[in-house]
Amino acid sequence: MAPVISPAQAALDALACMGLGLLAAALRCLFPMRRPLPVFWADFFAAGAALVLLQGYAAGRSSAGGLRWYMLAAAAVGAFAALRLLLPVRRVFCRRLGWFAGTLLRFAKRCLSVPAKACKSRKTAGQRQKNRTESPKKQLQTTPELLYNSNV
Repeated sequence: MAPVISPAQAALDALACMGLGLLAAALRCLFPMRRPLPVFWADFFAAGAALVLLQGYAAGRSSAGGLRWYMLAAAAVGAFAALRLLLPVRRVFCRRLGWFAGTLLRFAKRCLSVPAKACKSRKTAGQRQKNRTESPKKQLQTTPELLYNSNV
């Protein structure tokens, strides 16, 4: 028969198991998935990891010496709290990270493309100047003489 423990020891065990549930759910939040089958397998392995962590804690460190119902309930509460707290934070973080990366890419594109345009405009300006100096006759128009009263 399992040893009887005080409510304070049970509360400490429940708190530790809540932390383990929170840890397992936090690891699950790192890998978001959209399709049903990968989500099922990710949840399956996250629940398995949580159970292994709980059993290891219960066998080695708990006051009761074994896994009890309140440890499972505390781990479930911790996992639920982690999902409710961490998923919105992860969404905001990913959105801001995407905004930052996009801004950085736009800045890099602008910085890298401006010198190329400047070199190109300098080159075409130099070609225009060269064309002006080589053939000055092309720029001057010949004015024909106007004859008034040529029948006289």
